[in-house]
Amino acid sequence: MAARKPKKDPTAWRDTPEGNAKYHAARAEAQARANATGMDHGIEANDLFKTFTVRTLPRKENRSGHELQVEVVMPEDIRKAQPGHGPLARNAAQERRTTPMSHEDEDHPIGLTYGEVPPFDEFIQDIRRPDPDYEDGRAYWPHDGSTYPMELVDGDEIDLAEQFGGLTSFATRYAHKAGFRADERTLYDFIAFLAEEWNNGNEGAGDLASSIMTTLGYEWI
Repeated sequence: MAARKPKKDPTAWRDTPEGNAKYHAARAEAQARANATGMDHGIEANDLFKTFTVRTLPRKENRSGHELQVEVVMPEDIRKAQPGHGPLARNAAQERRTTPMSHEDEDHPIGLTYGEVPPFDEFIQDIRRPDPDYEDGRAYWPHDGSTYPMELVDGDEIDLAEQFGGLTSFATRYAHKAGFRADERTLYDFIAFLAEEWNNGNEGAGDLASSIMTTLGYEWI
């Protein structure tokens, strides 16, 4: 009995020089269109015809089916993103989070989809919640003019902080650590910057943003 021929991988063409060139052309087109319109665009591979298609995506809370599977390309300037688009957009589950939290809920982290950042006014409200790790009722971030300190060791994380450019540096006790401070607005923008970097494939940016969010009473799921 003749041995069966191994099945061909229908996605193998994507790793060829031609496939790679087609992908980068589609990625550049998607980024240009996202920047021009302020709307997210999706890149979808067609393995039958060996092409990539760029499509304008609906608002995040209205996406379903294959729209949740495509590679999403967001506007590079989050200030120009249309409602429902960009790294600050919320999905359908987050849109439903509109009722005030009970005292019991306040003792638990706020769950968000990994990579999602709440609107700034909601962020401020959330970080003023009492931190359950303290019995004196102090908030995750009290409204007292204090700043958020970070002492970074990983070289990639330090590069991200420097690339962002809005943080205030400070000297640490140890030469291998780099210190940065931020007020509420600056830290929020830094988290949004990290979320966008993660969406573009930088896993380290997602790890750093997730660790910051955890200290502020969030949990990226």
